[in-house]
Amino acid sequence: MAAWLFNWDDVWTKLVFSWKIHFTSNMVSLNSQHLYKATSIIFPSEYTEPIQLSMQSKEDFVASLSYDKEIERAKWFKNDLEKGGWKEVHKSPGKIYWSKTFPEEEVPIKVLSLYDMPLSPKMFMDLFESEHLDKRNKWDQVFVDHETVETYPDQGVVRFMRYPSSFPLWDRSFLLYYPHTKEIDWFGKRAFIQIQKNAWHPSKLEGADGLVRVTNGGNFTVIIPDETNPDAACTLFSLSTNNYNGWLPKKNIEWLIGSCCFV
Repeated sequence: MAAWLFNWDDVWTKLVFSWKIHFTSNMVSLNSQHLYKATSIIFPSEYTEPIQLSMQSKEDFVASLSYDKEIERAKWFKNDLEKGGWKEVHKSPGKIYWSKTFPEEEVPIKVLSLYDMPLSPKMFMDLFESEHLDKRNKWDQVFVDHETVETYPDQGVVRFMRYPSSFPLWDRSFLLYYPHTKEIDWFGKRAFIQIQKNAWHPSKLEGADGLVRVTNGGNFTVIIPDETNPDAACTLFSLSTNNYNGWLPKKNIEWLIGSCCFV
């Protein structure tokens, strides 16, 4: 079905409903006693001290992208999940989340999710196209101020968005590079991969807007058409790995640890 034939109000209603459930379930309660300066969100059972990050490099994130390596990385995570060692942090009908810490990595906390989406793969992918950002700004109740900062000849984009927080927390911002979505072979099945990379842009310098910049460790979403109803449903296998940086409360605060595929 052509994108212009979609009932976008209906599509966004479905997505926002799923989005609220996804966002609510993708939270973790951090229990301690004080505010602290952190560079990552830590599961209490795994770490008691924050992981310190080195300065972000301003490498050419566009030229350095390799789809083969990204696909290999996504498959590695799928295989590693099946081997075990991941902690199940949430399970409900149509969605499940696991977490694991990789201490040697700059962004150590990884969250994998398997999520059933009531949209066809094409409809889901079209939701993230630049021409639909006005609709996302209207309906998105989690991330706001979506803006395409730069578009590249290969259809990749640098995109900005803000995550509003409540006092005493500062709002967070994301600056991400989205290369164009690519069709892939996913263990013998036709699928698509969406990739997110940490980005840099002179018009969105870190801290210049008074927001705390999130460090993205390389998110991906594999979009798998539903086997019985590929025109109306798909399954999302996603990795979310972000450092939220700044000051984080450790007492009775629920904090988002993974933005998953909806960033």
